[in-house]
Amino acid sequence: MSSGVLVHGRDDLSAVAVVPVVQLPTTRLSTDIWHDLIHEMATVRALTAAALAANDETAQTTLLTLIESETREVTALLQQIREDHYSAEPADVSVVLAELVETLAATTEVTLRLEPVRARRIGIDRVSLRRVLRNLLENAIRAAGPDGTVELAAQQTDAGLAISIGDSGPGFGLGPPGLSSRGLVIVRRLVEAVGGSLHVGTSPLGGALVTVTFSVARLS
Repeated sequence: MSSGVLVHGRDDLSAVAVVPVVQLPTTRLSTDIWHDLIHEMATVRALTAAALAANDETAQTTLLTLIESETREVTALLQQIREDHYSAEPADVSVVLAELVETLAATTEVTLRLEPVRARRIGIDRVSLRRVLRNLLENAIRAAGPDGTVELAAQQTDAGLAISIGDSGPGFGLGPPGLSSRGLVIVRRLVEAVGGSLHVGTSPLGGALVTVTFSVARLS
């Protein structure tokens, strides 16, 4: 598939925030993880189809690299079920966002816009943050539809680090439903498990704007 990808200021990053990660008991619900696993495997299939159809070696190599990365994410998801006490270092927001944009851009016609990300680490582990952002991104991409636009941004606020995903779709609850409509439920569980918050509003693009906020602490 072709894709329009506009990544603004990916190198304009500074590590200013680190907080301890708490245990995340609700993230390990098997029904939620199976939901996310199905979406990961759908991406693997889409990337594989694109790799088989690629007409040059460079594009094929890039897609194969993304497939290899997705298989690592599948393993990480399964580990959240297997481990009795799942914990990890705080997530690097800039890295997770950039990786997701690169992966999903290869399987969609939607234009993805990533605004500069200055605060990097927050109080949620990488796998859980990726699950949050992936569910929100897939919802936004589905709502925006072919040739639509999705914008991602993160900024420091009084409450912590706010990550926003807006789309050019018809508005919250008005777009086509997902396979099980569990994505936002999973997002809320993951965010609230670490004391974060979720807010749904209207995007400047005309569709939904979903913002998740996590606590941060500045390094001295």
